[in-house]
Amino acid sequence: MEFLSLLGAAFLGGLILNIMPCVLPVLFFKVQHLLEMSELDDREKRIDGLAYTAGILVAFLGFAIAVLLMKAAGQRVAQGMQMANPEFVAFLTALMFALGLNSLGVFEIHVGVNQGDEKRGFMGTFFSGIIAVLVATPCTAPFLGTAAAYAFAKDTPAGATVGIFLMVGLGLAFPYLLVCFVRAAANLLPRPGAWMVTFKKLMGFTLLGAAVWLFGVIQEQVNVGSANWFLAFLLVLGLGLWALDHFGGLLVSTARRWTVRAIVFMAVYGMGLTLRWVPAGESEVQDLAAVVDCSQCGSEGATGEAGTTPACPAYEKTTKDKIHWVRYSEATRKKFMACGRPVFVDYTAKWCVSCQAFKASHIDIPKVRAVFAETEVVPMRADLTKEPEDDELVAAIWDELSNRFNRSGIPVWVVWHPDDYTELLPESIPPANLPDLLLAAGKKFPPRP
Repeated sequence: MEFLSLLGAAFLGGLILNIMPCVLPVLFFKVQHLLEMSELDDREKRIDGLAYTAGILVAFLGFAIAVLLMKAAGQRVAQGMQMANPEFVAFLTALMFALGLNSLGVFEIHVGVNQGDEKRGFMGTFFSGIIAVLVATPCTAPFLGTAAAYAFAKDTPAGATVGIFLMVGLGLAFPYLLVCFVRAAANLLPRPGAWMVTFKKLMGFTLLGAAVWLFGVIQEQVNVGSANWFLAFLLVLGLGLWALDHFGGLLVSTARRWTVRAIVFMAVYGMGLTLRWVPAGESEVQDLAAVVDCSQCGSEGATGEAGTTPACPAYEKTTKDKIHWVRYSEATRKKFMACGRPVFVDYTAKWCVSCQAFKASHIDIPKVRAVFAETEVVPMRADLTKEPEDDELVAAIWDELSNRFNRSGIPVWVVWHPDDYTELLPESIPPANLPDLLLAAGKKFPPRP
């Protein structure tokens, strides 16, 4: 019965993924395809819906197999962890860049329904489902966290892990299937027209915007030289895609078409071989790792007397204009708690769209900054942008999320009280009550004399 509840939670989580901020890069892509479907008959719509669902399920099955292999090898797994890999982020960036150029008319590819070639159209729909999964998998959603944590647990049977992933996929595909199989739902869609040309251009700029954001993630993961060289790769990729359509289109001879394809492939592949991913420096938060042993620091400077409250690490307090985050580590958090300070921890990453969206809308806002400034609550940021294999602190934070909070994805927000009581905010929804929680913690644990 408990497993059936987890399957239901996985389905609901996949369904809610359709409206989470992380899927916005492909939202226009999916909407355009739905509009194109209005010209198909009922049979073609159903086949198209099944093709899209098949793409989603195949992609999730691939992720499930990867998770099983990683667990068998004793490696750490968590939702969205692939986004900490710069090569994977670079792949998504190049994909969004290419799809954006296609929508803007730089070159033409068939990624959806093509009435002149039904088989190719449905294959395009199949790959659209795969693309949707690639973009959506780093996200968390209500109901999804518990199911995902169970799937990622080391002792979960392989069949259960696969079942959880497939139910998430069915939830993600359900709205699309509804439109394809229920005529009343399909009739709600507007008819295609000349306005779709403008819509397609807008979609192109949206996809390029997604590529820009993903490139920002890469800049956090690798050094300037590596990031700039990847920009050069994108230039070569864009030029190659344009050349394929301009010099090797369907109207030229077969020999010329394959010659152009060979030249473009060698240029893009050769450029790709030159890419190097040199890790970047640390992010811009206060680093108190050096003051884990507080014998040298006191309550804003002085050492505590024997038998009294331990002295607190000195740090720059938040003002009404800026939150001065402290880099998270378990040792530093415990030092603050030992001296009577509540701690708010934002478990986040640059690659997490929901994290960045909720940070802008509910965390880095005047009301929250005012509470930090008026109380002794310490804001700490647990940055999971990097791969755990490359950073011991990141690995320790992932272990803490899994072992203490049973969470396998981010964002996660926790208010730690000095008595080790924790307030875990609901998963994947805006932390609207955060100011009240912080203020209550600050009043419960005022500054000690």
